[in-house]
Amino acid sequence: MGVIEMSQTEKIYAGAITIPQTKSQGREKAKQVTAFSELKMHLRRCAVIMFNTICGNIIFYLIIGFINRLIPGRPIRSIFLFYSVNEAYLRTMIYPWYAPIVRWRPGLGQIIKQNGFWCLSFGITANEKDYHDSKNKNRLVKLYKDVNRIRRIIGAEQMSFSGQLPGIFVRRGIMSEDKSPENKNTVKAVTRAVLEVVKKVGMPETSPVIILGSKGFIGRTVLISLESRGKEVYPVDVNDGSQFPMNLAGKPVIIVNITKRGVLQDYMPLLWKEVVLLNEVYPEPSEKEIEQLKARGVSCYHISGVRGRALPGFGRAYSGAIPCCASYIKDNFEVILKKLS
Repeated sequence: MGVIEMSQTEKIYAGAITIPQTKSQGREKAKQVTAFSELKMHLRRCAVIMFNTICGNIIFYLIIGFINRLIPGRPIRSIFLFYSVNEAYLRTMIYPWYAPIVRWRPGLGQIIKQNGFWCLSFGITANEKDYHDSKNKNRLVKLYKDVNRIRRIIGAEQMSFSGQLPGIFVRRGIMSEDKSPENKNTVKAVTRAVLEVVKKVGMPETSPVIILGSKGFIGRTVLISLESRGKEVYPVDVNDGSQFPMNLAGKPVIIVNITKRGVLQDYMPLLWKEVVLLNEVYPEPSEKEIEQLKARGVSCYHISGVRGRALPGFGRAYSGAIPCCASYIKDNFEVILKKLS
């Protein structure tokens, strides 16, 4: 039902009368909301500590591994390690004094279900600045070995890592690229997303594809995957000096963003209204960037991930989906696309 205007001081919403609050009432309600939010945050932080204390040890892993091996088909198929790129979000989950304790120590923080199989998701508080610091190479080696040890104890088939970690492991010689499920799974998801977006917006199937970040860990394999399907692909990457193909201006084009945070802004002035932007980068484009895309008439879709459930669930751009890097993809999977503009 709509809104029936009665006067400046009262409105009827679906048959119920609401009277505007005074400023003092509004401030009191805000205090109550803030106090409740603070309580929830402290309870969440305490739960993380208790959960890591009870579940973050070899005895727990041995019990889970024993049960997993007893069940036919071993339902726990994957181990996933994540980290937060958002410091503000991290502070809502962990006390500042506790963060250094789990900086490099994987702690069980989530359970994921996808296509009838399960994944145990672990978290650390180290960040991308730590990963790029040459002084931390030994810590990275130990981190990889620790996650692999958990995988072996539990009896899982796959282990995967979020964000920049897989690429860093490969560059540091800690892991070979052909052993990266993150690469394979993300490439499968991005390739399918391109094909689905073409159908969704009614673009010609022969529409060219521009890949931003074509020399990256994921980008170069996406390029090969799309070319193998007969797509006309234009690679663009700042690392090889390749130029944005302005000769396509005015034509229907899909641009796949597989770069990193903030880079999309550099290409914004070059976009035209026939462009459909497919974003794989986390976090998704900001509100400011979405408004800029709308102003240019550009349609934008974000790849939330693949169909699956998590407890606790992923928030923001991953809501209702499992990130590609955390997925266990075989043949049947569904890509979740979120329309932003």
